[in-house]
Amino acid sequence: MQIRTYRASSVERAWECARRELGGGLELVTSRSTREGGFLGIGGRRMIELTVATATPAPPAGRTVVPRSRQLPGLGMASAVGERPRTIVEPRRPLPATASGGGRDERASLLGAIARSEAERLASSAPLAEIEGAVTAVLDRGLQQSTGAGELELPGRFLEVYTGLLEQELDRSITDQVVSEARAELAPACWHDLKSVREAVASALERVLPAAGEPAPSRNPARTICLIGPTGVGKTTTLAKLAALYKLRGGLDVGLITCDTYRIAAVEQLRTYAEIIGLPLEVVQDPAEMREAKDRFAGCDVVLVDSAGRSQNDHDRLAELQAFIEAAEADEVHMVLSSIAGDRVLAREAEAFGRIHADRLLFTKLDEAVAYGPLLSLSIRRNLPVGFVTTGQEVPEHLEAATPRRLAELVLGGSTRQ
Repeated sequence: MQIRTYRASSVERAWECARRELGGGLELVTSRSTREGGFLGIGGRRMIELTVATATPAPPAGRTVVPRSRQLPGLGMASAVGERPRTIVEPRRPLPATASGGGRDERASLLGAIARSEAERLASSAPLAEIEGAVTAVLDRGLQQSTGAGELELPGRFLEVYTGLLEQELDRSITDQVVSEARAELAPACWHDLKSVREAVASALERVLPAAGEPAPSRNPARTICLIGPTGVGKTTTLAKLAALYKLRGGLDVGLITCDTYRIAAVEQLRTYAEIIGLPLEVVQDPAEMREAKDRFAGCDVVLVDSAGRSQNDHDRLAELQAFIEAAEADEVHMVLSSIAGDRVLAREAEAFGRIHADRLLFTKLDEAVAYGPLLSLSIRRNLPVGFVTTGQEVPEHLEAATPRRLAELVLGGSTRQ
């Protein structure tokens, strides 16, 4: 038994280096991310270190093996400072799932990348059955032992879909739940059909996602919709998209109100949109003016209210925002969040703006996101439906209603834009 550590610019390249040196039958033991170069921890390039185990007999004691793959561009071996890259042979001992503490979800993502690397290696020379066997072997050796997926007894294509959801950064407990439910409902004869498995998982995920349902009856002559959220998420542009949607496509009378007087550019931006679409705009300075503006728009079908962006840590400004929203007597309050924010940032923003009684989520910049799991996880954890998503800058084309089915398909690899 040998344990060796490989360093490269990506998971796939490190695994390729290990496979070239050690052959098949590898098992992922640990992984960690490091940075190479830079100054005082700033800059440099990200490197991946994989420690793998193999049953291949070790070379004689004391022998240092310089890998042939050392000459491949972008590949290298983990080594001590000042030493040439080399393979280190050492006795096997228990090690954590990841050296960097990334946890089970990170390990599943790594295994998914390794499985794809194996499939690409065999694609040009091996029959399909051999490719599927190699991918399944990688996942079975690593994922079931390290992520707890073995406890789910995932057969056929379920393990592949399970790994994909974790790569999309969907909360692991949610992933376990929906995959377990899908497995229980799908006939065993369909377990090896990827399309059937995806459909079953999508249906299970759709059931746990909150649905917006039919709008409650408006308590105002005009239905009032407010947008709130942190700075820089695109509230003003999104408001213009909603205005165009209701006016140009729905044929409704729409009024616009903005209380974002902290940024002159924001008022002018919205004024420009209002002139292009042909809508009246009111700029208000305080909650009293908000109520007066609402009275002037009593004859409209819909009133859209834009608000100033607030830091989730600025409690005074959040209290001020809440006063504006209460004065507007909003029928719907959409919490606007960016799809490219991290999971912890999204959670903190949702907690802060949730105190203003937001009843829906609205995610912007879907076209720039690298993973959609955090968006679905937040919706489920907060029990808030997603009303709309934006997928680009064009008004109003890049705005769409977000149904649970659409979100489920998105996290399972569906297209960002319909």
